[in-house]
Amino acid sequence: MTQPHRRTVLVTGGARGLGRALCARFLRAGWNVAAMDVDARSGTAAARTLTALGPLRFLAGDVADEAQVRDCVGETVRSFGALHAVVNNAGIADPYQGPRKRSRSSDGTAGSQST
Repeated sequence: MTQPHRRTVLVTGGARGLGRALCARFLRAGWNVAAMDVDARSGTAAARTLTALGPLRFLAGDVADEAQVRDCVGETVRSFGALHAVVNNAGIADPYQGPRKRSRSSDGTAGSQST
């Protein structure tokens, strides 16, 4: 659990690359870190490594899904007692294909994502 003097940050896209580096930086600075990412495998691997630096909780979630974001924020607060900052590092893009686009179903509602 959190220590009272620690601040808490939620880093989206926290499993790899810049997001993982941001998580490490916050942990070294004494923060509690919740790392949210759609890539559960990479997130779990990052958490195994980064928890050596301090309190970290990996949360699987997709920033393109509002309910999942709400759930991750709630779980962050339950885990650490508060949320002081959010780093919105996640991108809805494929580095080789460009931004993902939401397709529309026949009834006009948002459907699955594609590249």
